Amino acid sequence: MNSAVVKVNNINEYIDIMSILENGDWIFRGQQCSSWKLETKLERFVTRRKKLTMKYEERELITSTDPKSKILLKNLDKKYITSYSNEYKEIQKFKQRIKKIDLSNIETLCMMQHYGAPTRLIDFSMSLGIALFFAFEKEDEQKFAKWNDLSYEEEKRAIWCINQNNIINFHIRSNKMFKAFVKEQKLSITKDSFEEIWLRYLDFSDSYGADNFFLKEASEHIHYTDLIDEDEAKVIPIPLIGTNDRINNQNGTFLFPTRLDLSFRECLISTLNSTPKVAPICLEDLEKDKNVISVSNFKKEIKKSSNDFKIVKLIFPPEKRKDFLQLCSSFHIETSTIYPDIEGACLCVNYDIP
Repeated sequence: MNSAVVKVNNINEYIDIMSILENGDWIFRGQQCSSWKLETKLERFVTRRKKLTMKYEERELITSTDPKSKILLKNLDKKYITSYSNEYKEIQKFKQRIKKIDLSNIETLCMMQHYGAPTRLIDFSMSLGIALFFAFEKEDEQKFAKWNDLSYEEEKRAIWCINQNNIINFHIRSNKMFKAFVKEQKLSITKDSFEEIWLRYLDFSDSYGADNFFLKEASEHIHYTDLIDEDEAKVIPIPLIGTNDRINNQNGTFLFPTRLDLSFRECLISTLNSTPKVAPICLEDLEKDKNVISVSNFKKEIKKSSNDFKIVKLIFPPEKRKDFLQLCSSFHIETSTIYPDIEGACLCVNYDIP
């Protein structure tokens, strides 16, 4: 078993899930509606505004004539950030910085994603608690719009959990330079020796750490020729650039899809299903909440084959919103800590758990 939809009914079951998944191997994304697909802002931007293609829009965003002043700064200035906030001050510093130096494309994408522009990156967190907060943070607006519709049923909340070790190991093993190094050094990779050989490679290649390794790999996949894209469809874990208090408090990280002619979901599935002789994952079944299992059954399954699980979707009853937000608050995960600036302070004043 390498994927599952798990129904979490209450706080006790959530605590059980935490003890299993919060071990550093997994990354998490909380979503308000269980039916929402894993999509990037760029995908939604192109679809909803009937734009051309993702490749065209991203190229216009970061490679147009004088993109630093005309495109990037224009998007940053559209933010609702006030001149009193730390975010505003950071933007002003960033504006001064990009006038002086030329940021790489991947650095530009990371900065734009952080400030809300539509990019191919998608946000995850290393913290299951942070993902829980984002899943329950907002009320269901449809519930108020359809208050007199007795047939309306509020949608379940969800957290997507992805085993990032599976993705990281896939990229390392498939990297041409790494494979050449292993062959040249006449090394034999086993499950036990993999990490040691990986660290030796980083020292040998002057990559200056794993973060730089993945940034370089992502940068190689940012190109905008009109030729058919022949890059392998996959997602790459991206370390955060220009971290600040908000990113640190959210324990954030990004996933980067290598192809813009394909959806994020297609790139993700291509990566997760890269292991030979293993049953392929059907993302549509997870999205439609098929074959839901209980937390107790999930604990049994993951105990038998913890290394085999690649993706898990947790679904939560919407009526438990108050309970789960109070749990987040007990972990000091709330609006004022998620957004440690004047925006968070203002949201906290208006914040009410029904």
